[in-house]
Amino acid sequence: MKQRKLFLCFIASLVCLAMMRPLIAAKDGTASPSLQGSVTQEIIERKVAEVEADTGLDEQAKDKLLQRYRKALANLETAASNEKSALAFQQTAKDAPANIDKLRKQTAEFNAKLDEDTLIKDLQGTLQDIEQLLQQEKADLAVQDAKLLEAEQRLEENAARPSIIRQRIPEAKQQQDEVYNELKLPQASDEDAAASQARRWVLESRLQLLSAEVNMLNQELLSQPLRIDLLEAERDRAEAGIQWSTARISSLESQVTRKHQGEVDKARLEAEVILDESAGKHALVVKLAGKNAALSNDIASMVSRLDQLTELTERADKRARQIEDDQKRARE
Repeated sequence: MKQRKLFLCFIASLVCLAMMRPLIAAKDGTASPSLQGSVTQEIIERKVAEVEADTGLDEQAKDKLLQRYRKALANLETAASNEKSALAFQQTAKDAPANIDKLRKQTAEFNAKLDEDTLIKDLQGTLQDIEQLLQQEKADLAVQDAKLLEAEQRLEENAARPSIIRQRIPEAKQQQDEVYNELKLPQASDEDAAASQARRWVLESRLQLLSAEVNMLNQELLSQPLRIDLLEAERDRAEAGIQWSTARISSLESQVTRKHQGEVDKARLEAEVILDESAGKHALVVKLAGKNAALSNDIASMVSRLDQLTELTERADKRARQIEDDQKRARE
C-alpha cells in the first residue's frame, strides 16, 4: 500500500513538471524564436557543407537550398562590412579634434617658414647632394598634389551625402517592416523544413543587413561635421605643403643652376689655360688644346640655354598652378 502511494506521488510530480515546462520556457524566452533570429555565417557555412556533401538530396532541391544559403551569407557579409564602417565613422569622429589640431599646427609651421624666407639659404653640399634634395622635394610635391586632390574630391562627395542619407534611411526602415511581415507568414505548404529554414535565414540575414546599414548611415550623418572639418584641415595642410615645396624647388633649382655654371666656367678657364700653355709646342698639341677650349665654350653656352629653358618651364608651371588655384576659388 505504501509503495502504491509513493508511485502515485511520483506520477503526480511528473504531471506537474510537464504542466510547468511551458511556463519555464516562456520565462527563459525559449518558448518560440524571435523574428530576427540569431543566424550567423558559421551556422550557414556548416549547412552549406552538409548540403554539398549530401549525395542523396535531389539536385534541384540542393541548388535551391544552396542559393538561399549563399544569399544569406552575402547579406551577413554586407552587414558585417556596414558594422565596420559604422565603427570607423565613430572612431574618425573621436580622433578628429586631435588630428585637426595637428594638421593646423603643421599648416602654421609651413606658413611660418615661408614668411621667414628660410628656404632660400644656399646649401653647402655638392652639386650631386643638391640635385638629390631637388628630386626628393619634387617627389614630396607630387605627394602633396595627390593629397590635395583627394581632400577636394572627398569634400565634394561629402557635400551631397546628407540628402542621400536622409532619403535612404526611411527606405531601409520600410524594407525592414516588409521583411518582418514576411517572417510572420506561415510555412508554405509546398516547402519542406530545410527549405523553410533556408528561406527564414535569408529574411533574418536581410534584417541584419538593413539594421547595420541604418546604423552606419546614422553614424555617417552624426560624424559628418567633424569629418568635414578634418578634410578641410587636410586640404589646407596640403596647400601649405605645396606652397613650401614649390618655393623650395625654385630655390634648389637656382642653386643647381649656379653650381652648373660654376663648374662649366671652371672647365672653360682650365681649357684656356691649357691652350695658353700649349703655345710653341707640337702642332697636334696646339690643335687639341684649341678644340678643347672651343668645346668648353660650346658646353658653357649650351648649359646657359638649358638653364634659361628650365627657368622658363618653372615659370610656366607656376603660372599654370596659379590659374588652377584661381579656377578652384572661382568654383567655390
